[in-house]
Amino acid sequence: MGNQLNVRLPNGKSLLVEIPTSASTNMIIHQLCEVGGIQPKNFKHNYKILTLGGLNLLQNEKNINFFEKEASSGFFDVKLQVLVSGGKGGFGSMLRAQGGKMSSKKITNFDSCRDLSGRRLITIKAAQSIADNIELAEKEKKNRKEKLKRKIEDGLKEPVAKKVFFDDKEYEEQSEEIIKKTKNATKKAMKKFTKTKNLKETSKKGKENEKSVEPALFFDDEGLEGISSGSENESDDNSESNSDKENLKSNLEQQSSSDHDQTVADIDDKISEKEE
Repeated sequence: MGNQLNVRLPNGKSLLVEIPTSASTNMIIHQLCEVGGIQPKNFKHNYKILTLGGLNLLQNEKNINFFEKEASSGFFDVKLQVLVSGGKGGFGSMLRAQGGKMSSKKITNFDSCRDLSGRRLITIKAAQSIADNIELAEKEKKNRKEKLKRKIEDGLKEPVAKKVFFDDKEYEEQSEEIIKKTKNATKKAMKKFTKTKNLKETSKKGKENEKSVEPALFFDDEGLEGISSGSENESDDNSESNSDKENLKSNLEQQSSSDHDQTVADIDDKISEKEE
């Protein structure tokens, strides 16, 4: 029994050709033309024989030897393809140029790819990131608890007394000067206040004394004339006596106010000397 060659035609049908053992390429082509009704003269110009992988078996001597060897092995599956006339050309060079530009952009995102188990890489990365976040959250929670515990322990401890030594001569001099100025201003204000107070009191007492003095009327047997003359004389005497009394009283009040001011000033001086 000879060898068999299964030929797949361009129309989708298959043709089984019987070929003798150790047949040459020309013999195989001749047998194929007889079975398929193809003229042998036009075969090489119009057709080509390919393997299922797309290898042209009539392209060179190496491929022809491979074809003869496989055909004599018993059963060989090939396909017959019609040659199509080419165009002017130049389109291939354009494709090569475009291909070079496109190949310069390297693909770096492989998240849509799948691993050997069929899972997409993006789902694997998402699961890994979730696991990492859970682990990180646990660590942060543990660290927060430790920090809070240390803070509570530090708060329960008794604070260590710290000795602070303040040494700023310029600040001390300025503070002393400010204290002296405030004391002097306070003394002046107190003296002024006491003087104004004493003056108000003296003027008030003088007005009260003037209001309390009233003219005295005396009656005798002479009638109205005697009354008028006597009242005039008595009023003159009373006015003189009242003026003397007022002068004496004002002198006493001035002396008492001056003594009071002197005592207040002496007390303030003594207080300032003690503070210094």
